[in-house]
Amino acid sequence: MLTKPLVNTLLYLVVIFSSSQAHAALLGYADAVVEYHYTGNLNCSAGFGQGGLYPRTPQFEQCLPFSAVLGDDLGYPNTQADYLSLPLGSFITLSFNDEFIIDAQGDDIFVEEVGNALELADIFVSSNISTNPADFVYLGQADGDQISSFDLSSINFTQQVKAIKVFSLNNGGAPVATGFDIANVRALNYQADPTFNVTEPGYIATLVLILLFVMSNKRQFEF
Repeated sequence: MLTKPLVNTLLYLVVIFSSSQAHAALLGYADAVVEYHYTGNLNCSAGFGQGGLYPRTPQFEQCLPFSAVLGDDLGYPNTQADYLSLPLGSFITLSFNDEFIIDAQGDDIFVEEVGNALELADIFVSSNISTNPADFVYLGQADGDQISSFDLSSINFTQQVKAIKVFSLNNGGAPVATGFDIANVRALNYQADPTFNVTEPGYIATLVLILLFVMSNKRQFEF
């Protein structure tokens, strides 16, 4: 039978997972990291990359979860923005799971880089959530220390964008800077995907199992 501490732990994990899902589901911003290729020297665990906060903290080079580039950075530059840093030759591919980016009047895609260190990156788009380079089309070049905006009509891209790749071109002001510091990627023009369900089947199954266990053993606990 389940013990009370175990049940509490399981419920805690569900809350954490649910929070991450809610964060990733913010409409208009990238939802997930599809691929991360890092060429630097910092060794991070799976799901983590070289990153930091800007304005920088004393320990600016550290391992941060991929969620640092998902969602927004409200309050920046008045508050710190979290980012992942991409040294020369590094890249990250982000997907939009609950919306399609579309070409409309004006700019469609925004890539934010923090820190003034002359860092550049090439931006590619794909109509598929993919890791195959052949699926991506070059959109343009993003500059450092600003929000770079892109118009899909500039390359006559008429499909719906589902993934964006950011490929670092230099190390900026190394050794202080460590590459293109990507804070977030967002879309101005998009359509919500009605087929997307934030609550994945595995997540539902986990919740159901936990509830069943708790209910079947409720007499064993004093909550």
